[in-house]
Amino acid sequence: MVKLAQHLLHKLSHPLFLRAYYLKYLLSELRKDEYCRRKLGILPFARLDLAAVKRSDILFILASGSSINQISPARWDVIARHDSIGFNFWPIHPFVPSMYFMEAISDSDAHDMFVAYSRIAYQRAKDYAKVPKVVTELRRALPEMCFAGLEEFSGPWYTLHSFPVAASTEAEFAYGLRYLRSKGLFDPADRINVVFKQASTLSSLIALAIRMQYRTIVLCGVDLNHSEYFYQDRTLYPETASLEFSPRSRPHAINSPMPWRIPVESVILEMKRQLLDPAGIQIYVENRSSALWPRISEVPELLQDADCESTSESCIGEHESP
Repeated sequence: MVKLAQHLLHKLSHPLFLRAYYLKYLLSELRKDEYCRRKLGILPFARLDLAAVKRSDILFILASGSSINQISPARWDVIARHDSIGFNFWPIHPFVPSMYFMEAISDSDAHDMFVAYSRIAYQRAKDYAKVPKVVTELRRALPEMCFAGLEEFSGPWYTLHSFPVAASTEAEFAYGLRYLRSKGLFDPADRINVVFKQASTLSSLIALAIRMQYRTIVLCGVDLNHSEYFYQDRTLYPETASLEFSPRSRPHAINSPMPWRIPVESVILEMKRQLLDPAGIQIYVENRSSALWPRISEVPELLQDADCESTSESCIGEHESP
C-alpha cells in the first residue's frame, strides 16, 4: 500500500512526491546512518575544518578509470601542488590525495569486494595515516557494524550525510536540483555535515567542491564509457589486475540509465548548468577519453604547467580562448 501511494503521488505531482520522499529519507536512511555513526565512533564531517584542509583553488577529483594510467609523472607533480580527492579503490594507486572518500562496503553484501579492499587498506595504512578519510552510506555497515577499511586504516574517520534527488527523468532531476539549491545544500561553508549525492561519490565530490568554493575542478579517470579500471593493467598492477566487479567492456554502471536513476553524465552536466556555470566555477576532464568530452572541455594546457599558481584565476584568466 505504501509503494502504491508513493506511485500515485508521483504520478499526481513530482514536487509533492519529492517532499514526501525526503521526509521518509530523513526518518529512515539518515536515521540509520546516524545510528551507525554513533555505534562505530565515526566523527561528523562538520568536525573537519575545511578552511584548514583547503590549500588551493584547484581541486583534482581522482576516479579509477583506466585513463589514469595515461597521466605522466610530470603531471602528477602538478597535481601534487594542488588539492585532490581520491575515492573508493583509489588507494591502489601510489599517489596519496589530500582527502579520501569511500562508500561503506559490508562483508555480507559484497564479500569479495570487502576482502579485496581490506587487504589494500592494510597495505596503504601508513601512507594514509594523516589523510582525512570519509565514509558515506554508513547504513551499509549493518548488521555487522563493520565496513571494509575501518580496522585497517587508522582514524579518525569522518562521515557525511548525503541527499539524492528522487527522479525518474532528467526534467525531474533538474527540478530536484533546483529544490535542494533553494534549501542551501550548495551554499559555501567551512563546516559541512550534508552534501548532495546522486548515483555515485563523484557527484558528491563535485557538490563538496562547490561548497568549499574551489574555482577549478579537474576530473581525472572519469571515463564512464567502459568499466575498465587503472588497477586492472597487468603490467602496472599485477596484484590487482584480476579484480573485476563488473564486465570491463560495458559502459560504467552509473552511466547506464535505470529506473529512478539517470546516467551520471546527465547529473554532472545538469550540475554544471545550474551550479558551476552561474558561480563561475570551471570544470574540466583530464583527457578526451572521458564520455563527458567535449561537453566538458579537456583541461587547458595552462593547467598542465608545473609553474601554475595555486589559484585558478591567476592560472586561467589570462589564457582562455576568447
